[in-house]
Amino acid sequence: MFRISTLFQLAAASVVVAEVAHDTKPLPSFADVPYGEDERQTLDFYRATDSDDSSKPTPVVFFIHGGGWTYGDKSDVGKTSIERVLAAGISVVSINYRYVSAAREAGATPPVSWPMHDAARALQFVRFHAAAWNIDPDRIALTGTSAGGCTALWLAFHDDLADFTSSDPVARQSTRVYCVAVDSAQTTLDPLQMREWIPNSRYGGHAFGFATGRDDATREQAFADLVAGREQVASWISEYSPFVQATPDDPPVYLYYHDRPAFGRPSADPTHSAEFGVKLQEHLEVLGVPCELVHGGTVDVAHPDTASYLVATLESTEPLPLAFIRNLEAGRRQTVVLYGTSLTHTAEWPHAMQHFFDADWPGRVNLVNASLSGRQSRWGMENLEKRVLVHHPDLVFIEFSINDAATKHGISPDRAIEHLDNMVRRLREQNPAVEIVLQTMNPVFNGDDGKNAADARPRLDHYYAGYRHYARRHHLPLLDHYAAWLRLRARDPAAFEHAMPDGTHPIPEYSRKVTWAGIESMFSRSFDAARTESKR
Repeated sequence: MFRISTLFQLAAASVVVAEVAHDTKPLPSFADVPYGEDERQTLDFYRATDSDDSSKPTPVVFFIHGGGWTYGDKSDVGKTSIERVLAAGISVVSINYRYVSAAREAGATPPVSWPMHDAARALQFVRFHAAAWNIDPDRIALTGTSAGGCTALWLAFHDDLADFTSSDPVARQSTRVYCVAVDSAQTTLDPLQMREWIPNSRYGGHAFGFATGRDDATREQAFADLVAGREQVASWISEYSPFVQATPDDPPVYLYYHDRPAFGRPSADPTHSAEFGVKLQEHLEVLGVPCELVHGGTVDVAHPDTASYLVATLESTEPLPLAFIRNLEAGRRQTVVLYGTSLTHTAEWPHAMQHFFDADWPGRVNLVNASLSGRQSRWGMENLEKRVLVHHPDLVFIEFSINDAATKHGISPDRAIEHLDNMVRRLREQNPAVEIVLQTMNPVFNGDDGKNAADARPRLDHYYAGYRHYARRHHLPLLDHYAAWLRLRARDPAAFEHAMPDGTHPIPEYSRKVTWAGIESMFSRSFDAARTESKR
């Protein structure tokens, strides 16, 4: 069994110190670090240019090379791109992985499962060593080219692959990421979709074991065999096609293609056609996942390449309620208003917040719980004046998605965001300096009260995705409790159900353990950021 202590033995014995020559790429800080037992299961780690062991943890760009899962190497990470990323204070990981040919020889099915799950394992390995490498495990971005980009999208979209029951600490690490940016990626591995989008498609048969070789004739035969045998491998296609794996809770996406979309006509390069990007962007827009697409015909380009997008996204500072903290530290009294549903009105976490304020700033915080059980964003908009604005708040927490999603209210995801935007605008009209924190709350299931909470909210994740999208677009703090509750469900299903006997409302213990823990963590980050700022 591969031992994680290998890393530390390597670090002590054969660290390669990064040096930048004028005509070469930077050298890795750690080279050929094994994350598995196979000789192809290695990675290189490049420490950010301005990073040292005592500095703030850096974001990470995680690169997966292309080559159709049949060739290529981690050294393919581009010289110009890596220098730009490192200079921006972002570290880089570049991985090797086992090829589909090795999977075929070993009898693994489907062959593409090896390179894709190798990438997942490497990501978990990096996250496990976040402290040792001084990297931020919550700000990891995936990138890759061609097949490497396909793997990156699959990994970004797939449900968390962490195995919380494993005795292996690496396997218990999350595979969720901050964002993903890919170049010339295949966004589906379904041959019928590919043929519909790009009539002269010929790529993908080898991923499911239908052929060997890289010449066009072999690829075309493999593709024909894949089409003919599609029903036999349909479950594999569903599992390993990024398009199928996409859901509303996925991270923001950037897609880059060199050519223009063919719009249903044969493509000069069907394996890397911009049509892959057009169709995925359309799909993600329906799901509410932010997606930026750049191709040969794009005008008004915000980010001209993957490196530009990654630097801009990872460099952006997390929006936090810093003015609230500064004012408290300066001795100014502040008013906080909580606005939402029963998940706020009758929950335990507002009491925990009051105790928190009383302990650190006794008498300085006026906390108002203006929420009401059973209400939704239409009510929130209509009652904003008398329940919120009348208090002239300095900080407002908003959550209405849980009830907006209930079909009986007839509020679509788009209309819910219109209501939210109305509230945000009116709050800012009263006080341009007001700070607003959006919250996604817990998932629901059909509990023991007979109300069938999940059946009543079939698209709850779409409403939560709308809050995420709005928060990013308007640079508002977002507390994504939904993701934290999903981690609890994956790690301990019994505890998850115990936490919400009725399938909707957390008991006090878990309201504190999960929801309040996320809020307290945000305040902690805010304190640290405000204090760092004051020392400058």
